[in-house]
Amino acid sequence: MKYSTVIFDMDGTLVDSKINFPAIYEALGIDSQRSIVEYVNTLSGVEQEKAREIVHFYEEEGAKNSSPIPGVHS
Repeated sequence: MKYSTVIFDMDGTLVDSKINFPAIYEALGIDSQRSIVEYVNTLSGVEQEKAREIVHFYEEEGAKNSSPIPGVHS
């Protein structure tokens, strides 16, 4: 199959990504009021690598479980 277009939906306009943010905060051991990206960027070396793997795992799970926002097909 050949694709001619790829659409990135970064703000949840087309797809509900179902990312489990509470689980990410818990796995990282940070307060839910803190920015995940900013926290990960404060880390270095192996700690940062592990944190990125955690975030990537939950992003991938969210993508697998994602669904179109109601009405997107129309």
